[in-house]
Amino acid sequence: MIEVGGNDVNDALAALFTDPTFATSAAIIQAAIAAEAAHLQVLYLAGARTFLITSTPTFALTPYVRSLGPAAQFAAATLAAAHDGALNASVLTPLSALPGIHFRGCIEANFCA
Repeated sequence: MIEVGGNDVNDALAALFTDPTFATSAAIIQAAIAAEAAHLQVLYLAGARTFLITSTPTFALTPYVRSLGPAAQFAAATLAAAHDGALNASVLTPLSALPGIHFRGCIEANFCA
C-alpha cells in the first residue's frame, strides 16, 4: 500500500501563505510527482508488481482548512486534485505499460479496482 501526496499537498497549501500565485505550490506538486515516479520504479525493479495507491486526502474538509474559509477550502481541493491528476497522467499511466505491473486503489477512474 502506498499513500502519497498528503504531506506534499499540505506543504503546497502552506506555501500559498507566502506565495499566493500558486507558483511555489505547483513546484512542490511537480517535485512530489517526480519523486513518487522514481520510488515506484525502484520498487518495480526490486520485484514489486502490485501496488495499492490511495488518493490524496481531502484537506478541504479538515477543521483547520475549513476555519480558513471557502478560498482555502477551494485551494486545498484544487491542489489535491492537481496532485492526483498529475500522478495519474505522469506516473501511473506510463508505468502501467511495464510488464506485470498492476495498480489498485482509486486515484482516477482508470485505476479504481
